[in-house]
Amino acid sequence: LDITIPQTGTIVTSSAVPNSFVAPGVPLAQAFDLDHLWVTANIKETDINDIQVGNLVDVYVDAYPGTTLSGKVDRIGLYTASTFSLLPSGNTSGNYTKVTQVIPVRITLDGYKGLNLVPGLNVSVRVKK
Repeated sequence: LDITIPQTGTIVTSSAVPNSFVAPGVPLAQAFDLDHLWVTANIKETDINDIQVGNLVDVYVDAYPGTTLSGKVDRIGLYTASTFSLLPSGNTSGNYTKVTQVIPVRITLDGYKGLNLVPGLNVSVRVKK
């Protein structure tokens, strides 16, 4: 049986075992479109008003010190990162500590400058206003 994915991509992990049974909904592999990577930057809620779709961005990849990539703000999240966190921020003691939230912002890269970029690398960003 041939298995296809609904997009162009490169399989980066696979848990498939030939000639084995698989239950519906069980992931067999994970694929990424390595030609169109993006960055998800978590921007503090106190800074989000300065961010707009289309803003130019400098991206610094920890794996390649001294190299700057360019990109653009593609999308601004409509929720805080903690909203869907695996660790709930529930407070049962009745005490409240205000914590600055972050909002995910998707940044598309203009090019890779020949770098071997892979999903999951750490980066820092500077959004130009």
